[in-house]
Amino acid sequence: MKNHLQNKSNRQAQETLQRQIRQQKQLLETARYLSSSLDIRQVLTRIGAGAKEILNAYGCAIYLLEADGKTLRPVVSIEPFIEAKVLSTPLDVDASFTGKAVKAGQSLIFNYAETNFSGQHIPGTPEREKEHVIVSPFVFDDEVLGAMCLNRLERRFTDQDLTLAETFAAYAATALKNAQTHRELQQEVKEREQAEKALKESEKQFRDLFEDIPTACWTFDRDGKILHWNRACVELYGWTAEQAVGQSMYDLLVKEENVAATQEKIAAVFQGQSFRGMEYEDLRADGTTCNVLVSEYPLRDASGQVVMGVAAELDITARKLAEAERERLLAAEREQRLLAETLTEVTLALTSKTSHQAVLDEILRQTQRIVPYSTAHIALLENDTLRSVCWQGYKAFGSREYISTLAQPVADLPLDAEVIRTRKALVVADTRQEAHWKIFAETAWVRSHIVVPICLRDRVLGLLRLDSDIVADFSANDAQRLQPLVNAAAIALENARLYEDERASKERAQVLRQAAQTMGASLELDEILQLILKQLGRVMVYDTASVLVLREGQGPDLMAGIGFYDAQMTSREAGRLLENSPILLQMSRDLQPVVSADVRQLEGWVWVPGADHIHSWLGVPMVARGQMIGVLMMDSAQLNFFSPEDVQIAQTLAQHAAQAIENARLFENLQRHAAELEKRVDERTRELTEAYERLQELDRLKSKFVSDVSHELRTPVANIKLYLHLLHSKPERQAEYLQVIDKQTERLVQLVEDILNLSRLDLSREREVKFAAVDLNAVIRQAVGAHQPRAEAAGLTLYFEPDESLGPVYGEQNQLVQVVTNLVTNALNYTPAGEVRVSTGLDAGREQACLEVQDSGMGIEPEDLPHLFERFYRGERVGSSNIPGTGLGLAIVKEIVDLHGGDIKVESVPGQGSTFKIWLPLMRDE
Repeated sequence: MKNHLQNKSNRQAQETLQRQIRQQKQLLETARYLSSSLDIRQVLTRIGAGAKEILNAYGCAIYLLEADGKTLRPVVSIEPFIEAKVLSTPLDVDASFTGKAVKAGQSLIFNYAETNFSGQHIPGTPEREKEHVIVSPFVFDDEVLGAMCLNRLERRFTDQDLTLAETFAAYAATALKNAQTHRELQQEVKEREQAEKALKESEKQFRDLFEDIPTACWTFDRDGKILHWNRACVELYGWTAEQAVGQSMYDLLVKEENVAATQEKIAAVFQGQSFRGMEYEDLRADGTTCNVLVSEYPLRDASGQVVMGVAAELDITARKLAEAERERLLAAEREQRLLAETLTEVTLALTSKTSHQAVLDEILRQTQRIVPYSTAHIALLENDTLRSVCWQGYKAFGSREYISTLAQPVADLPLDAEVIRTRKALVVADTRQEAHWKIFAETAWVRSHIVVPICLRDRVLGLLRLDSDIVADFSANDAQRLQPLVNAAAIALENARLYEDERASKERAQVLRQAAQTMGASLELDEILQLILKQLGRVMVYDTASVLVLREGQGPDLMAGIGFYDAQMTSREAGRLLENSPILLQMSRDLQPVVSADVRQLEGWVWVPGADHIHSWLGVPMVARGQMIGVLMMDSAQLNFFSPEDVQIAQTLAQHAAQAIENARLFENLQRHAAELEKRVDERTRELTEAYERLQELDRLKSKFVSDVSHELRTPVANIKLYLHLLHSKPERQAEYLQVIDKQTERLVQLVEDILNLSRLDLSREREVKFAAVDLNAVIRQAVGAHQPRAEAAGLTLYFEPDESLGPVYGEQNQLVQVVTNLVTNALNYTPAGEVRVSTGLDAGREQACLEVQDSGMGIEPEDLPHLFERFYRGERVGSSNIPGTGLGLAIVKEIVDLHGGDIKVESVPGQGSTFKIWLPLMRDE
């Protein structure tokens, strides 16, 4: 039994091995067939047959998924009895077991599949019991292409069967993808062959058309290299195809100034843009140029990529020449018409102007219409000097200040001198190439220039000058066009000049009358001088002006100026420097005006600070009673500025000014005499009043002094009499009473001495005291040394801190000794304990010597400070104490300090001490 089972097992294993070998062999043959055939139906049939055999299925159907993804179309059926039915029955993906596997994208086994998952019979399978189905979808790169459905009876499908089915499904998917790729390649090859054929035919047609077309056509790459060159190009440019092809259009055809623009156009063509109707001026082989009308467009391949550019050019040289000639004729006609109209307008405009400056401005405005310019100016000829009087455009070039003051001698300008000599216009095409052109920093930008003389009959009035920053911007034709304008301008300028001269003459006469009235109405000399300058500015033009008034002895007395940077300084310095001026001496002798075109060439000219700008000068004497009483002077920064008319006007005004000054002087003398008389009366009255008041004050002071002295003397005298009486009645107390009598006697002596000092001070005010240099430090050392024993006896410290660098003071030495003595005595009297410090120093702020006496004594009450320097005042607290004093010491100090022109101040805090400060004037060198 055991052997039987073993033999059976061996047979089964052998059968299994043989089956696997057959399966592997079948799979290998299927794979080989798959790689050897591109017939998809045959390949799928072979795959289905192999799968049917390997899996022992009775039937196999293969379906392909339609593009809509909802229908499975049968393509192979290996079921002899129902093949036709299967191939004619598509399956619904949503309603079939096969569709379920397709939607799931994976193989499915359905054993005992009498009906499908929806309960319906599976189409294409017999209605048999125990029927089994396996479905494997064809999946390639996650894309479901179709499915294979296998059916068998009895034995169920296993996972091994599923793996085999999936292997055949993978073969099928690969076969389907290979077939699809093959079809696509075949289609692409077919389309490419057709395209190449069409391209060759098109290229031949294009070449034939390209060569035969009468329009110059050529092609180019994105770098501008010429690729094709037709016969019309050869005729137009002169280069053969062999010479042109392969060359860069930028080197062969394009002018240098057009290279950048052409490169931009080529780049745009290769980006797909087209350009039509562009006009260019190209180069020919012989070095000439031609005008062409160009169209450029991109040429694309079948994929739409731009492979080259095409240029089609039409020669329009003849047309451009005709257009240029027609335009030239039309422009000439327009120019002549405009010139005629402009000259008519210019003539009307110029003749309508009566102002000389308005005519000049109008000339430049109308010139711009006829010949455009960058800058222009008119220079009038005055005594061989060209002076700029009107200009336009210079502000933009930073030359406005230069042109506004331009005055040039004709001799320095050879080109202008030639124009004036020949009376013919001159055109400078390039100033850098003109040997006689004068280069100035302000006009270095000028590259071309035209100058036209403004002539009236045989006289040159001036020059019209035009400038441009462009070389050759003016031509001889421009000079011819300007000639009628300057002819009309000359007449207009002369008419305006005559009109302005007449008007100015009337205005000057009126102004001079008004000036005479205005100056005559004033009697103040300073006011008259200012009026002279003000009225002068109404009738004359100048930069600065001044009036110099002389004293009786011919020296400068008073001067007024206008227009100077520092008029006061200029007037002050001029009055001093001009006192011995040869020019003024000449005018005072001749009584005639002096005119100088350039004071730098004037002998005897005196330079005054603030007058460095002067070139031209006009001086007119102001004469009264046959003598020069002053000079009216006008200045200009320009050379040769003042004309004979200016001299005449200035003389007229100087006559009126002289009369006004003379009247003012007479009035001033009268006022001065009246004021002097009034002053004398006032002074005498004031002297009498002061004398009367002084007598009254002296009487009052005398009465008060007698009263105060009587009071002060009465107290010690009464005390002495009292103690003398006591001395007789009580001899035993003689020593005590004699001591009191002695103190009262000392007080009486001190009081008398102080009274005498006050009397001396009162006399000093009425008599001249001789002041001299006094060494203040020496005076103080003397006084401090004299009081040192008393200080030591009282237990006080008395010291002196001198400023050894202090110079001498201006004063009377004895009086200063008394000041120091009184202050030190006062400090010792009122300092029961402590110290007294005396110091000197220099007060830099006051520029005076300072004496300071500081003590640590009892101090002074605030209510006593205002009365401290009054005679006989001692204060309430001090008066009731036993401290000796007369109340005159500080009064004497104050009066001595006042007599010396000094000052005294006191600072005190009760209980802490007092500080007295005295300031005295220093001795000066003078």
